[in-house]
Amino acid sequence: MHIMESNLFRRTTLSTLVALGCATLGGQAMAGEVLDLDYTTGDGYVFYDESDGLYEPGLKIITGQTNNDDANGTTPREALNCILSNRETSFCDGPPRSSKRVKNHLTGMGAFDTVYTTASTGGTTEYFNYGKLTNDTGARLTGFKVIVGTGTGSDFVAADDTTLAGLLSLDGQQGDNQDPRANVPCGLFGSGCAHTDEVGYFELQDGTDDGNDQFTFQLDGTDTLVAVRGSIEDDYLAVVGDGILSSNQVPDGLFLDDGDPDTEDDLLYWYTGTEWRDGNNDPVDQATVDAEMAKSNTYVSEIEDMANVNINYSFDVADINGFTVRFVPMFSPIVTAAASEYQFGVAAGLDSSAISFLAADPEYATVINDVLALPTAAEQQQALERIGTSYLRNFGTQGFLIGRDQFDQVLSHLSRSRMGTTGTASGQMNASATSVEDISAIRLASSDSSPQALAGLMAGTGSDGSMAITDRFSLFFGGSISQGEMDSTTNGAGADYDGYSLTGGADYRFFENTRLGAAIGYGENDASVVDNRGDLTVDGTTAMLYGSYGQATGPFVDAAAGYSWLDYENDRHIAFGSYDRMAESDTDGTQKSFTLGGGYNFELGRVIAGPSARFEYHNLDIDGYEETGAGVLSMSVEDMEFKSRTMWFGGQVAMPMDLDNGGSLRPHASLHLVKELENSASSVQTNFTGGTLPFSTPLDGRDDEYFHAGLGLDANFTSFGQPMTVSLNYDGTLDNDDYDEHRGSVSISMAF
Repeated sequence: MHIMESNLFRRTTLSTLVALGCATLGGQAMAGEVLDLDYTTGDGYVFYDESDGLYEPGLKIITGQTNNDDANGTTPREALNCILSNRETSFCDGPPRSSKRVKNHLTGMGAFDTVYTTASTGGTTEYFNYGKLTNDTGARLTGFKVIVGTGTGSDFVAADDTTLAGLLSLDGQQGDNQDPRANVPCGLFGSGCAHTDEVGYFELQDGTDDGNDQFTFQLDGTDTLVAVRGSIEDDYLAVVGDGILSSNQVPDGLFLDDGDPDTEDDLLYWYTGTEWRDGNNDPVDQATVDAEMAKSNTYVSEIEDMANVNINYSFDVADINGFTVRFVPMFSPIVTAAASEYQFGVAAGLDSSAISFLAADPEYATVINDVLALPTAAEQQQALERIGTSYLRNFGTQGFLIGRDQFDQVLSHLSRSRMGTTGTASGQMNASATSVEDISAIRLASSDSSPQALAGLMAGTGSDGSMAITDRFSLFFGGSISQGEMDSTTNGAGADYDGYSLTGGADYRFFENTRLGAAIGYGENDASVVDNRGDLTVDGTTAMLYGSYGQATGPFVDAAAGYSWLDYENDRHIAFGSYDRMAESDTDGTQKSFTLGGGYNFELGRVIAGPSARFEYHNLDIDGYEETGAGVLSMSVEDMEFKSRTMWFGGQVAMPMDLDNGGSLRPHASLHLVKELENSASSVQTNFTGGTLPFSTPLDGRDDEYFHAGLGLDANFTSFGQPMTVSLNYDGTLDNDDYDEHRGSVSISMAF
C-alpha cells in the first residue's frame, strides 16, 4: 500500500486555462492536452496500492481525441478523454465497477492541490474525471469544493481571478452531458446502483425507490463546484446524519466473504458502538450476531465506504502551461472555528454528536451553541482550548522531572565520593590531606597495601592520626526544592510548577576504585496550568541501583538504573460562556530509567577539570483514566507513553581548598549541552464521556537541544569521629523551549 506524498514541489511557475463543464470561449485560443500528474501538495494524497493493481501515482490520463470541446459524450462512458485510476484494466468506456475512480484522500483542515502538466494542441480539449474523495480529516464533512486555477498553497489563484477572467467557464447544472455529481456509495445507500437492480444495504424497506443519495454540485462563479447537502434521503439521515463521516468515525460491520475477489463482500450487520443493527436500522440480538461470527467465512471490519463519496466532473483545457485542481473540505461551524490541530480535534469530538447512530447526549448542541455565541474568533478558540485536555504533554514532562531529579542526586553523590570529599578509592581524608598534592601522595602510597607503606602514609600525614583509611561503607541523604515553568506549545498549555524531592542511599566499595549501591527517592511536583485551566500534581517513589568507577583524577564511569511509581491527580477547570465546571481524575504511572556516563579529570595545579559525556533514558507509561464531575464535558483518556533519550556533552571543574580549622571546601561547576533524541510529536486518544466518538489529542515534540548547568559547594569535616560532607548545589535547565527549571539542593554524605 502506498500514497503519493503531498509535500513535493517541482515547479515554481504555473499558469493555466481550465474550464469545468461545458465551456464556450470567445476568439482564437490555444488549447491543451493533459500529460500527467506533476505533484500533489497540501492536506491530502492520491492513494495507490501496487499489490492491488493500482500503480503510482494513482491516476492516469487517457486522451483519445484532442480539441473535442463539448464533444466528450452524453454519459461518462462515452468520454473520449478522461482521468481515472492507474490500473491496466481501467478505460474511459470501461464497464461499471471496474475500479476506475481516482482515490483522493483529504487529511486535514486545509486544501489539497493536485498539479498537472499540459501540452498545447491548438484547440480546447475536454476531460471527464472519475473521482472519489475519502474523508481522513478526523471530522465530518458537511461538503467540499473542487476549484481549478494555478499555483499551490498560498500562491493558488482561482480561475475567476481578474488575471484569468473570461478565459475560463464552468457549467454546474445537472442534466447536461457532463452531469457533475457527488454520490454517496450506492452499495450502502440508494438503488439502481451502476444501472442494476441492486438496492443499497441501508435503503429503508418502505416499498419506495428513493434513488441514489447524493450531495449536489452547485456552481460558484466559473471555477468552483461546491458539493452541498442535496437529495440526501431519510435512510442516510437516520443512520449517518447530514455529513460525510471521517474514516476514524465509521462503524464496524460484520461481513460475509462471498469468495469472489472481483466483487464486494456482503454486509450482514453493523455496530453503533453499543449495539448491532441490520440494514433497516433495527437492533439485532447478540446471539444472532455471535452465531454469524462463529462461521469461518465472516469477519468484522470497518465499513470504509461510509467515509467515501464518488465524484464525477469535467473540465476543458486551453492556453496550457500546467494547472491545479484543488479540493477544499467544508466543516460545520464549530469545526471551522478551530485554529490548531488540538482545537480541531476537540471541535471534531463535539461535532460527532451530530452523527445519528451515536444518539449522543443532546447537551452537546448547547455546548456548541455556547461556543459559537462567543463574540470573537479568539474567544471561541479559547473555549475549545478549555473544553479539551489541553495539557496532556505536561504529564510526561513532570514525570521526567521527578525521575531526573532523583538520578541527579545519586550522580552528585558519586562525584563527591570520587573527588575525595567523603573518600577516594585509596583513602579517606580529613581537611589536613585534601590538597591536590596530598591526594596524589595518598593515591601513590596506598597502591602498596603492605604494613610498611601504611605506616609511611600515616607518618606523612601527621603523628596525631588525622588521616584515616577510608571505610568501605558510606551513606548519603539529600533533598531538593525546584521551581520552573513549562512553556505552552501550539497544541498544549503550559504551567508554572514547584516541587521537592528526598533521596537517600548506601553504597559499598567492593574493589579498588569501584562502588556499588542502592538508593530510594521520593518527589512531588505541583503545577498550575496557564489561564486557570487546572492543577496537576505528581508524586513518585523511585528505587535505584548505581555504581561508579574512578578517582579524583583520571578516567571515571558512573551508571544508575531506576524504577519509579507515580501518582497523578488532576483538576481540570472548564470555563467558557455559561459553563464553569471542574473535571477531576487520578491515575498511575511507572517509569524505567537508566543513565551511563563517564569522563576524564585532569590535575591543573589546584584545579581538577575535564570533559564528560552521558546517556540518559526514561520510559514513562501512564494508565488511561476517566474524569468525573463535569457532566458531558468529562473526558476519558487512553494510556499514554512518553520516552526520552538524551546525550550530554560538556565538562566539569572543581578546586579543593584547605581551611585553617582543619576542614576543606570544594567549589565546583559543570555545563553540558543536552541533545534530545526522542523529540518527535505523538498523540493520544481522548473522548467526551457523553456518547461522542474518540479523537486524537496531539502531543507536540520536545526541544531537541538545550543546556544543563550546575554550581555547588562541598564542605568536608569530621563529626562524631566520622568523615562527613555537606553539599549545597544549584542545577538549571537553560535555553529549553519546553521548560525552565531551577533547582536548589542540599545533601549530606558520611563514611563508616
